[in-house]
Amino acid sequence: MNKKKIPRIEDEIDHILRFMANHEPDKEEYSVATRNLKELYEARSKKKASFIEAAEVLVVVASIFELLAVLRHEEINVITSKAFQMVLGLKKFL
Repeated sequence: MNKKKIPRIEDEIDHILRFMANHEPDKEEYSVATRNLKELYEARSKKKASFIEAAEVLVVVASIFELLAVLRHEEINVITSKAFQMVLGLKKFL
């Protein structure tokens, strides 16, 4: 069974740059390659940005669950300050 390899954005960018190095800038193919390259760079930046946002959301959700777990376990408000210190300690990892 032939599995088709899905090209990564970086591989496609490299491919277009090699193509452009071998063609004249005044040709139509070069213009098309330039537009494709621009779209790939935009897609790459959006992909990285969405990954960072997802990671930040995950840290926030984990912090909330950690806080709730500590508060639920103790079932008294004396430990609340300790729980908040634990959450604030996670900020240095962001």
